Amino acid sequence: LKREKPEEGEADLRRPHIPADKELRGFKVFFGVFDKARIADVVRRATRPLDEVEACEDAERGDLDGDTCFASLDLDAEGRPLFGTFAVSTLPWAMGRVRKEGLAALSSAAFAASRLDLAERLRNFEAQRQLDRPAGAPVIEALTVDEIARLTDALGDWAGFAPAPERPVAVVEVRFRPKPERPDRQALPPPEVRKGPVEADEIGILNSFFIEDIERAMAAVRAGKVPEALRQYLTPLQAAERLDLYTDEGRRTLIAALLPRPPTPGGWPGEPHHAMSLMQQFAINTAVSDADEDLLSVNGPPGTGKTTLLRDIIAENVVRRARVFSRLRSAREAFSERAKRFSFPDGDSISVSRLRPELTGYEMVVASSNNSAVENISRDLPKRESLGQASTLEYLQTVAHMVAAQEGDGSFTALDEKDRPWGLIACALGKSANREAFRQRFYFGEIKEKAEGTWSGDARPQNIREWLASYDGPGFTEAAAAFRAADADVEAALARYRRYADLHAATAGRSEADFCRKEQDALDAAAAARQGEQQAQEAALAEMSGLERRREDLREEERLLDRSQPAWWLRVLPTRAGRDHRQRIAANVEAQSAVNAALSETGRRIEKLKAASAQAAENHAGRLAAFRARRENWARMQAEREALATELGHPALPGRPEDIEAESFQIAGLWHSDDLAGRRAALFEAALGLHAAWLAEVGKGGGFGGNILAIVRLLSGKMPLDPTLVPVLWQSLFLIVPVVSTTFVSFARQF
Repeated sequence: LKREKPEEGEADLRRPHIPADKELRGFKVFFGVFDKARIADVVRRATRPLDEVEACEDAERGDLDGDTCFASLDLDAEGRPLFGTFAVSTLPWAMGRVRKEGLAALSSAAFAASRLDLAERLRNFEAQRQLDRPAGAPVIEALTVDEIARLTDALGDWAGFAPAPERPVAVVEVRFRPKPERPDRQALPPPEVRKGPVEADEIGILNSFFIEDIERAMAAVRAGKVPEALRQYLTPLQAAERLDLYTDEGRRTLIAALLPRPPTPGGWPGEPHHAMSLMQQFAINTAVSDADEDLLSVNGPPGTGKTTLLRDIIAENVVRRARVFSRLRSAREAFSERAKRFSFPDGDSISVSRLRPELTGYEMVVASSNNSAVENISRDLPKRESLGQASTLEYLQTVAHMVAAQEGDGSFTALDEKDRPWGLIACALGKSANREAFRQRFYFGEIKEKAEGTWSGDARPQNIREWLASYDGPGFTEAAAAFRAADADVEAALARYRRYADLHAATAGRSEADFCRKEQDALDAAAAARQGEQQAQEAALAEMSGLERRREDLREEERLLDRSQPAWWLRVLPTRAGRDHRQRIAANVEAQSAVNAALSETGRRIEKLKAASAQAAENHAGRLAAFRARRENWARMQAEREALATELGHPALPGRPEDIEAESFQIAGLWHSDDLAGRRAALFEAALGLHAAWLAEVGKGGGFGGNILAIVRLLSGKMPLDPTLVPVLWQSLFLIVPVVSTTFVSFARQF
């Protein structure tokens, strides 16, 4: 609708072309159309001192293509306004306020006050329409193009921001629907009268769903009380703390994280041969590890399996909680105290049991900004097609069928076999319509006489009360024993894989010589040392032999000197012969003394060398034994590795860290086998069986029935007077339904 030729647009609206198989349903008017690119101009002026604005401008520009508008309003098929559907955008109001007062003027409180002002303007507009109504005209007339223009001007005046003059005053969407072939059946839930504020899901176009969250975060930062997840989100890692997974160190980290060890024994029962990719495995193992991380980001393009990996995380979460159950001596031990009565605003009181802290903390919420995406996850997880063809897993299956297929008149939507639910593993909550639908079907669902036999399959759908009354499965003690057996079976299988991993790490890409290198080097060194000691000892013994021969020669010389000594008078008188004889005797004595000293020193040295040689020989014998043991260990490890490889189906493993870049490892990951996948799926099935057995035992007279009734009240918006009970009730719901989906918009208000 344009200002210069309003009659053209109005004529088109009065005579819209309606396809033959359709009927006119109504109109939707979008007031004050403007280009989203104007946001950049407003923000640039408001944040000009920030250097980052220019750097981010190009990146953000792509998000600002296209048109938006000030507000929207539904019209019926006659063109009459339905003012109760009026939805206003925060954006033009925020742009006008920023231009006048700056970014600091934006707050949820300020917008709430401005909405009151706008509501008053709309009431005045509606009242003026009635005053201007000609006598005898209908009580409510069709909206005119002139009135649309006046409303657009009023919105611009309210926001302090006006669309460009050349832009359309409004865009009108003509809405059709198929002509009905039969009367519509009542939809579930029935229309409800709203008495409180409009839910976040129903906030109109381009409003900030998260303004309260952002303001709470800002207040927490100002107060210095920042929750850990928010702190991690706001604080970038230092470069030294980051790890590039495509470096050698990163590849080693990948391989270490993918070792067949806990924490991922629970597995979703899909087709056993369907393996997670390497990076999916890494994401799962990292997400469910014991690392103290409150915030973990898993990124990837569409279709890379980010949603698929949730299944294994769900399975692991359920298995972990089942381990807590399995350690209880009885089902009632799940409660930390006896049931107490809690009051509700309508005057009723309900007995509620608080859960042991060890059973809490396993609650799972799947949330997104896309309502359809999260609802699809909650609706796809329980479908039979999400399981492997051979799986017979069931968990509250009849209740899940009631929730998935019942309609408002009590009959059921016909479901294909692949769409029929196998269990109540997840549900879609979030907006009030979803909560009401789940509440009605989960607790109150009935099959009226005229709806008998309208469901798919043989099993009759049940609400939770009927399921509790008819449960005939294993008792809690029996189910706990079955779970422990399945858990031990998986652990035994993992132990074999861990042993194979250790053998692979020790022997892959190595020869026997490489494996024994350290012991061989030590043996060679010991042999050299022993040889050196032996040679030193032999040299010392040879030296002693020489000294002994020298001593014998000197003794023989001494005897000869005695025999050849001069006559006594020649020895007494100072004759040359006597002097020479005395000198030879003195030299002999001195030489014998030196030789004897050398013999004594050499003897002591030989004793030391004998000890050292014996030690070297003993060390050599030890090194030789170690080398032989290492070589025998190599042979045993090779034999054990080959036997395990045959038993485990010859797992394909990288010989070097860089080998994981190969396509085969990237696609099929590491350590997957059909056998292990089957055991992990059986463990998940046993975990759900234990949950069901526990619920059956405590749900009918065992202390949990009041919790279920209080959950139903909570889902209808009836909050207990004691606010500390609210988390208990949510924890109780997650004990029945492990996964709940919601949009980010609804999250804060729901929980």
